[in-house]
Formats: sequence, structure tokens, C-alpha cells
Amino acid sequence: MEHSDVKTVYVQVDRETHVEMIKLYWDEMKYRHDNYWKLFTRFSYALIFLLAIPHVYPEKIRSVGRYVVLFPIVGIVLSMVAGFVLAAEYRRISAAGEKMNELKPERYKPKEFGGALRLKIGWVVTATFVIFFAFLSILNLTLLLNPPPAPAPVTYVPWGGSVHGP
Repeated sequence: MEHSDVKTVYVQVDRETHVEMIKLYWDEMKYRHDNYWKLFTRFSYALIFLLAIPHVYPEKIRSVGRYVVLFPIVGIVLSMVAGFVLAAEYRRISAAGEKMNELKPERYKPKEFGGALRLKIGWVVTATFVIFFAFLSILNLTLLLNPPPAPAPVTYVPWGGSVHGP
């Protein structure tokens, strides 16, 4: 079938049906928006927990040995997966919003902006999420591979002062 064979059919609907369709898309947009932020929060907590484990329980993690680097590597992979999932969810939000705006009467449609204002905030939030947690994972990996030197022990003396190291 060629592209010229496709015909668009417009159906006239009454005002009540039109309003119900707008409400349906609005509800879909609200659901998707809520779901986006739930996913954002869950992925954030999972990544923070994953990256904090080697620093919160260092004595238990020492038994893992060199495999401790898997924590930040999994963090990098999880941040990329989270970015993909969040981007897909944001695309669904955008699709519902675009369809809802198509159905609105002309006087209620949002104004179009040009230039940098055209960039949607959802894409910026998703990209920032991925960049932040990927950077945090790489920083964590660097810290685990090159741990800082242990501080010198502090010896307390009976007259109230302290002496650093031997």
C-alpha cells in the first residue's frame, strides 16, 4: 500500500464526548506523571543504597575482595537503565499531553516557544539523573580502587591533650 492510498477520516463528535476525551487524556497524563516520579524516586533510592553499601559496611565488604568494584559498575548500568525507563515514561507523558492539546479548543492551547524554551523539562530531568548517578558511580569506583590513606591514630594523654601518632 502506498502512502497516497491512506485517507484521514474526521469524525464529528458532540461537545460532551469531546470533553470526555480531553478528561481521559488528562487522567492518562496525571497517571504517567505520577508513575514517572515514583520510578525516579525508586531508582534514586536503589542507586544511593547500592553506592553506599561499600562505605557503610566496609568490614563486611572486605571479604568480597576486588569484586567490590561491581557495586559502582552495577550503579553505572542501573543509571543507564533508569534513564531509558524514565525517557520512555516521559515520552508517554508527552504523547498524552500532545493528544490532549490537539483536542482542546484553540483559545486553550498552550503557546509555542522557540529556541531553548522549546526543550522539554522532562528530558532535562532524565538526562541530569543519568549524568549525576553515572558520575557518582564513577567517583565511587575511583574511591574504591584508590582508597584514601588511613588517618594517624590519636593517643589521648591523661592531662587532657592528645598526641597524634607515634
